[in-house]
Amino acid sequence: MNYTAALLSLMPRGLIWSRSPDGALAKLMAGLAVELQRIDDRGGDLLAESITTTISETLANWEADLGLRNQPSAIDQRLAAVRQKYRLYGSQSREFFQALVEAFGVTAEIQEYKESTFGGDFGEYFRGRDWAFVVDFVVAEETTDDQIDVLSVTIHTYLHAHKIAIVRRELSIPYALTDDGAFLADGGRYLISTPKE
Repeated sequence: MNYTAALLSLMPRGLIWSRSPDGALAKLMAGLAVELQRIDDRGGDLLAESITTTISETLANWEADLGLRNQPSAIDQRLAAVRQKYRLYGSQSREFFQALVEAFGVTAEIQEYKESTFGGDFGEYFRGRDWAFVVDFVVAEETTDDQIDVLSVTIHTYLHAHKIAIVRRELSIPYALTDDGAFLADGGRYLISTPKE
């Protein structure tokens, strides 16, 4: 885009507002246009960084979002790992995870918890934000511990890094740890406590 012409077109009309390419006003606008063009170019770069096939500057952010840690130092290998993990996701939908669970021969009911939004501070006391990213997989009672362990590892592989997966039997109480180590439980009521070592 020709930002110099665009800026000159915004100036008032009159004898003192000369639009001559050699004039002082045109030179000032040409100087300002350089920065506008730079910003425009960076916007295009940002758009390119949102696609895994064209990332370069935001590679570390992609690795953190996808839960990739301790990656090899070679850039090509890191890019390949990000692209592979992104393609593995397929989807974060309930149907995707239902099919994944069924591939292990297990039936499960999937519950996704969302942040409570009623009542402002009042709602915070009853729900908080800690359960906003919890996905609860309630498997059948006959599911073995080994099946649960394998299923849990597989689900964590596919689930986005900011989400917490709980795989449990029907009658067990769900639990999870927050980032700061607080213990969460939902046995009909929201409870937060810190486990004693």
